[in-house]
Amino acid sequence: MSMSLFEMSWPDFWLKAGMFAESIKSLKTSKKKALWIPSLDPHHGLFLFAAALHLELDPIFDEKSALDPDESFLALHPDLWRRFTKAQNLPESGVQFTLTMKGGCLLDGLEAFAKRRIYFCTSGTTAKAKTLCKSALGLLLEARQLQSLYGLDKGSKIITLVRPFHIYGFLHSVLLSLVSGSTAVFWSTQLSLPTLDNGLPLDADLLITVPAHWSTITHLWSQIHTPTVVSSSAFFGEERTLALSEHRHAFDRYFELLGSTETGGIGYRRIDHEGCSFRLFEGVRIEGHENGSRIYSPFLVPDLYVHSPDQFEILENGCVLHRGRADRVFKFAGLRYTLGEIEDLMSRLCGGATVVCAFEENSKSAQGGRLRGWVETTTPSAQDLTSLRTAYQGLGNRPFPGVLHFVPVFPRDAQGKVSLLDLQRLTSQDCS
Repeated sequence: MSMSLFEMSWPDFWLKAGMFAESIKSLKTSKKKALWIPSLDPHHGLFLFAAALHLELDPIFDEKSALDPDESFLALHPDLWRRFTKAQNLPESGVQFTLTMKGGCLLDGLEAFAKRRIYFCTSGTTAKAKTLCKSALGLLLEARQLQSLYGLDKGSKIITLVRPFHIYGFLHSVLLSLVSGSTAVFWSTQLSLPTLDNGLPLDADLLITVPAHWSTITHLWSQIHTPTVVSSSAFFGEERTLALSEHRHAFDRYFELLGSTETGGIGYRRIDHEGCSFRLFEGVRIEGHENGSRIYSPFLVPDLYVHSPDQFEILENGCVLHRGRADRVFKFAGLRYTLGEIEDLMSRLCGGATVVCAFEENSKSAQGGRLRGWVETTTPSAQDLTSLRTAYQGLGNRPFPGVLHFVPVFPRDAQGKVSLLDLQRLTSQDCS
C-alpha cells in the first residue's frame, strides 16, 4: 500500500484534535467566536474543524481562502500545525486520508457538533465570495435523510473525490460517515489517480463526485465496482449521459442531487434512469414566489423557509421539474427570454458542449443590452460560427449572442461549477 495513504480511526482522530486544541487554547479570547479554516489538505482542515468543536468555536470553511480574518476569527499560523504534526508523528501535507470507524462511533464529536453553527463560503456562479451560516442540527437532519436514501449501514465505506469543506462534500463525507458509522476515504485527485496499487479500497459502498470528475470516475470504474454513485447537480452533458450505458456494469445506482448552500438539499433523481424530475426530500415543500421560489425545509433550522431564484414546476407524488433561475430572465428587443433556453439550444447545436451566456444591460442600446456567450470547444472557426448562426436562426426567433467566445477549457471550481466572473476575465481581451 502506498505510503501516501494516511489512516486514522475517528476516536483517535478526535483525541488528537483535542490535543491540538489544547495546544492553541491560549490563543482563544472572548472576542474569538469562530475558527478560520482556509483551503488546506483534507486531514489538516478536518483537524482544525475538530479542534474548533473542542474549543467551542464555530468553524468557518473558507475553501477559496477569500476572507480577511478579523478580530472575531481565530486564524492560526502554519507553524503551529507543523510543530504539532512533528511532535505527534503526523503527516503535514500531501497524503490521501482515511477515517475509519475502528473503536466505535464518535458520539462525543456529534454532540459537540450539534451545538455549533457552521459557516461555508460560497460563490455560486459569480465568484464573489459570501459566507453563509448553517445550523449543525439542520445539517445532521439532512445527513440522516441521506443515510436512509442510500441505505448505508454501519461498516460501509465511502470514497469521496470531493473536498469536505463545501457543504455538499461535508455532508457526504464527514457527517454521513459519522451518522452511519462508515469509513470515509478522502481521495485527492490532485495527488494521484485512485488505483488498487496506491491505496484505493477494493470495495466501496458509496462514491461521492461531481460531473467535472468524469474521467477520474471512469478510471476508478476500471478498478472497482461502486454500488452507489452520488453527484452534485451541475452540467453533466449529453455525451456523458450516453456514456453511462458503457459503464453500467461498474455501478448499480447513480444519484444526482439538487440543492445549494442556501437551501440545503432540495431533491434527488436517478440519472442512470430516464426522466428529468427530482423527488423532494422528506419534509421539503416548494411554493412559487416572486422572482423565484420559496423553499420550506426541515434542514433550515431555525428558519422555516428560504427564498431561492430557482423556478420549479410542481408535479404529482412529491416530484418537481427544475425550470432554471428567475434571475436568468432577460429582456431583448422588447421580448423576454431565459439564458437557459439560449444555452440549451446552443449546446445542442454544438454537439453537447457546455455553453454559458450572460446578458449585459445597457439602456442606451436599442435592444436593451448585449447578449454574450461562451462555448467550451477546442475546434472553433469562422466557418463554424457562420454555420452555427444560420442553424440557430433556423430554429426560432431567439437572439444569437452578439459576442461569442470559444474557450478550450472553462474555469471550474472544486465542485465542477463554471465561474462566470472567471470566464469574463479569461476572455476580456477576446474580440470573437
